[in-house]
Amino acid sequence: MIRVTQVSSTSAELPSAWHYTLGGQRVVFQSRIQALDAYEEGPASDRYAGLLKSLGAASTKKLSEAHHHYTGLAPFAGGLKEIQCWHHLGYYQLNVQGKPVCTVDVENKHIHVLNDSPFDERLNLEIVTGPAMMLLMAAEGTFTLHGGAIQIAGNDASRVVAFIAESGTGKSTLSADAGAAWPQLADDMLPLSRGNEDERGFLVHGYPQLKLDQAAPEHRIDSKHRLAALFRLSPIPADAIGFRHINKSEALLQVVRHTVAAKLFDEYTMRRHARFARELCLAVPMLEVEYPRDLARLPELQQQIMQAVDRVLL
Repeated sequence: MIRVTQVSSTSAELPSAWHYTLGGQRVVFQSRIQALDAYEEGPASDRYAGLLKSLGAASTKKLSEAHHHYTGLAPFAGGLKEIQCWHHLGYYQLNVQGKPVCTVDVENKHIHVLNDSPFDERLNLEIVTGPAMMLLMAAEGTFTLHGGAIQIAGNDASRVVAFIAESGTGKSTLSADAGAAWPQLADDMLPLSRGNEDERGFLVHGYPQLKLDQAAPEHRIDSKHRLAALFRLSPIPADAIGFRHINKSEALLQVVRHTVAAKLFDEYTMRRHARFARELCLAVPMLEVEYPRDLARLPELQQQIMQAVDRVLL
């Protein structure tokens, strides 16, 4: 179980801890998160709330031996912001714009928020359910693509296609819900894990999609869904719709490139991620699609994507 605590919870009164299920992981927060209501399971016991309080008090130690691991720009809270990461023996500290946001204890599955803002505050929510959770889930063999996903209607109702691309390329527009023939399953966060059921058992259900109302799509990924194909959206607009099969080596690089928080992984996690990406690319075909940025042609693009999936699955 993943525990999420906060440095400001030091009053004598016990906080009201709440359980959630996020991407197959049981998560308990030190207080209720209204933005995650679609994923809540209910309140925790007073005993568990007290345990979280003691964990919070113990997590304020400084990571004095940590080394600077990464600095770069990432989209958080409505704009590009500088994120900094320090790492030492399974502990991470994440700062944004020079201010500490949280620490992540991978071994003990513990995220500790280092400011007084509520968990629901946009930056805290995006960091906790973004890079912080991704570091913990990666340790369990689950890696999350920055992508959208839809289910293709047809003879095989389990077919799911995912779209990966840089921000601003049209990924959210293409993966938006368009009725029974094009139901949306994910927008922005798509956790994948090598399941044991069959060669396409990669999809993980129930992860917050913060861009959507209630942080949840109307249709949910479940155990029946299988990933049929990955589409890499070309960043360059085209006059006509076209598809190109991507070879396994290039596909692997695209998976690594579009994995949330991959630049924060330590060397061991990066090796495990590379093996996972290789397995994914061997089992699931990837195509690049170039297309005009014209909303009037969106139904045509959707139709051609469905036909492309039919071809690759023959």
